[in-house]
Amino acid sequence: MNKMTKTLLLTAVTTLIVSIPSVALSENAAAEELIPASAPSNGQKDSQNFWIHSWDEGKNPIPVTTTDNALTDRNDQLFHTIDSQVPNMTPVWGNYRRVKNTTKPNYIKAIDSVNTSKVNFRTKWFLPTGFNVSPQEHGNYQGAIMANNSIYIVESMGTGANQGAIIRLKMDALQAMGLDDTNHQNLLIQVFNFFNPFTDRGRDNSLKFAKFINDSKKPRQDSNKVEKQLLKVKKSLNKAQKVVNKNLVKYQKVSQKLKNTKKKKDKKVLKAKKKVLFNKYKTVKRQQSGRIKLLTNQLGRLNQQYNKHQSKINKIGQNNPIFNQYYQISKSVSVSPLMNIGHGQTLAYNPSNDHIYLAQDDQLGVVGNDFYNQVTELDAESLKPVHQYRFRMIDNQGKNLALHTLTFDKAGNVYFGVHSGRNGANGVYTLYTGNFTNKKISFRPVTGMIKWPASFNQFVTYNSVNDRIYLVSNDMLISIPAKEVRNDTIKPQDVHYVTFDSGREFESIAFDNKGYGYLLSLWRSELLRSDRPMN
Repeated sequence: MNKMTKTLLLTAVTTLIVSIPSVALSENAAAEELIPASAPSNGQKDSQNFWIHSWDEGKNPIPVTTTDNALTDRNDQLFHTIDSQVPNMTPVWGNYRRVKNTTKPNYIKAIDSVNTSKVNFRTKWFLPTGFNVSPQEHGNYQGAIMANNSIYIVESMGTGANQGAIIRLKMDALQAMGLDDTNHQNLLIQVFNFFNPFTDRGRDNSLKFAKFINDSKKPRQDSNKVEKQLLKVKKSLNKAQKVVNKNLVKYQKVSQKLKNTKKKKDKKVLKAKKKVLFNKYKTVKRQQSGRIKLLTNQLGRLNQQYNKHQSKINKIGQNNPIFNQYYQISKSVSVSPLMNIGHGQTLAYNPSNDHIYLAQDDQLGVVGNDFYNQVTELDAESLKPVHQYRFRMIDNQGKNLALHTLTFDKAGNVYFGVHSGRNGANGVYTLYTGNFTNKKISFRPVTGMIKWPASFNQFVTYNSVNDRIYLVSNDMLISIPAKEVRNDTIKPQDVHYVTFDSGREFESIAFDNKGYGYLLSLWRSELLRSDRPMN
């Protein structure tokens, strides 16, 4: 299948599925078999190239900034554990609770909290098995962020593949279409099943949808052309009418003035002026009346032509009501090409430049000194890479640290964290903060270590509404003021804990412009919304 066809089917599934955001559909799709996904990446050397397929690569190389050691370490004796209270919870290391019923919303309720109130989550959307990036997918979504009234989700092809795609769903478009309500939790799944190109039924529906797009193309283009002509004619018509009206107003003013004057001398002057203006008005009206009539007739013909084309489009839509609806939805979804995503959990948004960052973290923990972390910066609209950052992080003991989490605050300051401590400290979490520039990458550890009663280190993100950094683990959310993290002045009361008893795998959390949290949870994959703005 060619690139255009694949994009169309991806969009059909993605878009249709969700009733959400925007990918330009290909309108020249051909019926061929799906291209099988390329072999999984074997290590960082293979993943240096961001795109998997050569046709997705740009003509010009991506600028790269390399820093041999981005870490400015601190003396071990400075590190200490923040003496905050720890909430009740049971760490979730695996054997996750499964959700099978997608016909009604799911609820995840808090069981304990420290320094903050409890918060609960309710299903917004159940996510499909995959957005058809490849037959290997199994609903493995890793990271989610919110930006530009959209939610961006990393979809992984699975453990060990280190490949996947970014799905953009436009939240505001959903709401405008009336689909962003509590009755469409499983809409994405329904559409995916309808268009799944890995089933006979899905392939047939996908090809019918491609035909619908092609059948709609000509009348849609004609309508757009006529609409532009209409606007042009209307402007010309208004301009001609204004010329006539301008002279008419002048004539009327002199006539009124003549009527009101009593002096014979003034009347004589005004009568002469009135005659001149009247003749000028008649001349202009005579000159413009033909043009006005011509333009009026042209406007009528264009209106008839426009209505004729609109009828064709409406007829196509009436003959394909489902496809017509899904086409409208498809304008609200974007799917990136297949890319090297690493583990896929380090998707981050930088509000200071409206760009997305993805760390291709195909290795975790302490790595060999020849290993360079790679973070790719992408344009949030086009999802195309604009810059890459390669760096090592070598501490005082000579150990090289692999990046696994990443986030930015409003000023562009960078944060990440690891589930480990210094001086033999166990059950703690160490934060790092720093900056990315085109010339240099720099990080430094925060000496105040956070108590960590949960399991895996899943995600780090930022809430611009309350200016707090959030740490995510299975059944646990922690938040800390970004300022205290940057200043290394974290106090026990600054650390907010909320714990749950869902038995689910928590992948990430993102925040809208009101501070509501959107929790990405597995298994099965779903996006849940908090019942209030989060603290």
